[in-house]
Amino acid sequence: MIEETNGKTEEVDPYLEAAKGAGRIQAEQDDRQLAMMCHLLGLITSVFVPMVFVLSKKGDSDFLTHHETQSLNFQITMILAMTLAIWLDFNVFEHAYLIPVVLISDIILCITAAIRANESILYVYPLSIPFLKPRKTDRPHA
Repeated sequence: MIEETNGKTEEVDPYLEAAKGAGRIQAEQDDRQLAMMCHLLGLITSVFVPMVFVLSKKGDSDFLTHHETQSLNFQITMILAMTLAIWLDFNVFEHAYLIPVVLISDIILCITAAIRANESILYVYPLSIPFLKPRKTDRPHA
C-alpha cells in the first residue's frame, strides 16, 4: 500500500501497521482458524504445536506467519517465566505465589490472542520476548 504524507510517497506495510494497532487486515478464513488453533493449542502443548506450525507452514500468508511466530515466542517466554517462578517460589518465598500468576496470565493471553486472530487482527503478546521474527512470504495479501 502506498501512502502520501507531507508530499512524500512511502510504501506502508499493512501487516506492520496492523501490528502497531492500526486495525484489522484481510485474512482468509482458513488462515484465521489455523492462527486461532495455534494460540489455543499452545496452552496445552506449550512450544510444540507452535513450533510445528512455524516449521511446516512455509510459504503461507503473512497473517498466519505472524501469529505462529507470536505464539511460539510467547510460549518460550512462558517457559522461562515458569522456570523463574518455580525457583523463586521454592527458594525465596517458600510458598507458591508466582506459579498461579504465570499460569493464569498464560491462559488469559492465549485466549485473547486466539480471539484477535479470529477477528483478523495481528495480535502482539505483551511482555513476550521476540526470539524469532516473522518472515515475509511471497504470497500476495488476501
